Amino acid sequence: TYVILSSYLTEEELFKRAGVYGAFATAGSASAGALQSQARKSLNGVMGLAGWRWQFIIDGVITFGIFLYGFFLFPGIPSSCKNFTVFSEDDMIFARKRLENKVAIPKQFTWASLRETVTTWQIYLASALWVLHHIGWYANGAKLYMQTKPELYTVEQVTTWDSYMYCIGIPCAIFISPLCQYYGKVIPMHIVMITAYFSCIVLIIWNVPNNVLIAAFFLEQPFLSGLAQVYYTWVATLCRDNVEKKAIVLSWIQALSYGINAFSIPLQYDVKDAPSFKKGYRINIGLIAGSHVVFLLIWFLERYDMKVCPKIAGKRHLNDSGILIEADIFEIDSDSVESIPYREIKSDDVVEHVFSRRNSD
Repeated sequence: TYVILSSYLTEEELFKRAGVYGAFATAGSASAGALQSQARKSLNGVMGLAGWRWQFIIDGVITFGIFLYGFFLFPGIPSSCKNFTVFSEDDMIFARKRLENKVAIPKQFTWASLRETVTTWQIYLASALWVLHHIGWYANGAKLYMQTKPELYTVEQVTTWDSYMYCIGIPCAIFISPLCQYYGKVIPMHIVMITAYFSCIVLIIWNVPNNVLIAAFFLEQPFLSGLAQVYYTWVATLCRDNVEKKAIVLSWIQALSYGINAFSIPLQYDVKDAPSFKKGYRINIGLIAGSHVVFLLIWFLERYDMKVCPKIAGKRHLNDSGILIEADIFEIDSDSVESIPYREIKSDDVVEHVFSRRNSD
């Protein structure tokens, strides 16, 4: 999806809209809990089926509807849009012209695309950032805690309160991504990290008032839902020079996170330790700190990779004509950019050019 979105939108536009896209995913998780509670309560015994069976039937109907929508209405990329989508050929011409020389043009997958992907830093640090983001908190931690408090929460309330927690993630997803575009990633991200560390510390202590513990579960959402869209959009823009590379990196980090999740979560959050998960929450704060470090490293390399590691920087600093955008490389900050004329060079000369520039400085 992000490969397609980034084919229609510039980097600035993608950050502004990614939050809305992610908010709908979070809203789906939030509404799922309410829907499940209502189905279990209202449809139990209808047509001789238990309420939990109706949950799966409803899920299947919704999933099939999404499949139909995606097949018939979801567009391709501007250079190869489906003929039966809602967009006309004039719309596609406009999309292509609007982003001409602003986004990469798709080409065929080749060994060169794969080689370029695995010889640049983006795929490795993006994998670390995405995996560390996804293997932290246990999704059912709040539910398991509330189930141990039957005097405070009924079965329906456990599911409903879980939905409320996802509702916190909706505004986080909507606003954090565009805020990172407007103010830079450092300030919004560190505000979110403060809430994440607070939540981790409370869950490690555990023996706190119920309201404080529930607040800690709520405060997982700025990190989980808010930063997810920032990170994924960021990875897409870091690979903006090559559509094939972008597709490989985005699909790889997703597959890798799912694969690691499959065995890391059961090891980290052993059900014998429920609901306090002493070991799991201690490991979790280390994972959060690790993602913090990787974020800062990527933030640094996004600006200075051509200075410190030009051989693995990739071609992000070259335009479609193979011209090195020197102002992009030697940018100090958004308000103070050295004015340097562009110089046409071959991509193989980038390393030599940068080293000669550093020596002359």
